[in-house]
Amino acid sequence: CTGVTSINIPNSVTSIGSSAFYGCTGVTSIQIPNSVTSIGSWAFSDCTGLTSIQIPNSVTSIGSSAFEGCTGLTSIEIPNSVTSIGSSAFEGCSGLTSITVLSTTPVSIGSETFSNRANATLYVPKGSKAAYEKADYWKEFKEIIEIDISNNLEITDGDELTYEDAKTYDNLIYTRNFGNTNWQSLYVPFAIPVDSLTKYGLQVAELNDTHQWDFNGDGIADSTRVEFFTLTSGCTEANYPYLIRATEPTTLSLTLKDIEVKAAEENSIECSSTKQKFTFVGTYTGESGADMYNNNYYGMSGGGLKRVSSTSVSLKPQRWYMKIENKNGSPVNYFAPSIRFTVDGIDEEEEETSAIVDMCTESRNRHKAFYSLEGIRQHTASTQRGMYVRQGKKLFIR
Repeated sequence: CTGVTSINIPNSVTSIGSSAFYGCTGVTSIQIPNSVTSIGSWAFSDCTGLTSIQIPNSVTSIGSSAFEGCTGLTSIEIPNSVTSIGSSAFEGCSGLTSITVLSTTPVSIGSETFSNRANATLYVPKGSKAAYEKADYWKEFKEIIEIDISNNLEITDGDELTYEDAKTYDNLIYTRNFGNTNWQSLYVPFAIPVDSLTKYGLQVAELNDTHQWDFNGDGIADSTRVEFFTLTSGCTEANYPYLIRATEPTTLSLTLKDIEVKAAEENSIECSSTKQKFTFVGTYTGESGADMYNNNYYGMSGGGLKRVSSTSVSLKPQRWYMKIENKNGSPVNYFAPSIRFTVDGIDEEEEETSAIVDMCTESRNRHKAFYSLEGIRQHTASTQRGMYVRQGKKLFIR
């Protein structure tokens, strides 16, 4: 790892093996994903340039000498998920003077786990100081101070939320399981720094607009699309509809510090065409299958927007759904079973390109989605003869 200053461990990793980054003296920053459950012996030993590291709440064990000789470390926080810390795990960390342990029960440790403990302060949860003062090795710290960790909040995706007032928390832990790599809806009452998601291989996209096309001039929309833009910086907004997805199935356990959680407001965001209004509604209590079905609501399913076709399909909390209304108040006569959406202008179902690289000729009834040379998607039944673009190739309809 000569010349490497930053290490971002992919979220496909579940354990960091023995001596994995031993002696990487130039490394100053290491990102450990929430997929990791164990840190092996000597894993980061002698990483002398390392000044700070966040151990995620997924880790249950830290091996012997895992951080031995990391002289640049000045503080460390051990999450309450950790049940054992190996012998000499932080031996030789001469600058380590602040250790926070979030477990109310003294964690099992070996000899010389914290060799600098006589010069360090140990911070433990309120009400657990007496237990640490009696425990081997823990009782040898220069000072043991209780801290109030009650100002922490854990939010699990899909749970019902009913916060009526905004409140700032020292730590917010947001847990979400991604069982697939499809886009999913995201609706939460707190802002999320985008880089805190992208470092774990996640993508987030913001609702931008809706578009409709009438290809045959009959005054009825033949195609409707919802447009999202990928975010690469900044923060998401609280109580606002977003898309989120993982590049591979994973479980996210995101810890945000000094975070304000807004009142759990079920806001509505409106987009519109000339004749119709599209409303994106966030919910923290969920929607019953009967309401979804009877009102022709659309929800995310299989990476797309689908109209609920059965009363058995409900919507869980911390999600958003879409409804369509005519602006003049008249009933909507037709609800498409699904509506396409695009992220950064790319059709999620076909991901077609605009570059023309080849020529082909086909009969009218054989082609799939295609566009005019002006970039307008064409309706199959009403297309005139002429030149078009499909999947990066010139297409001539005869």
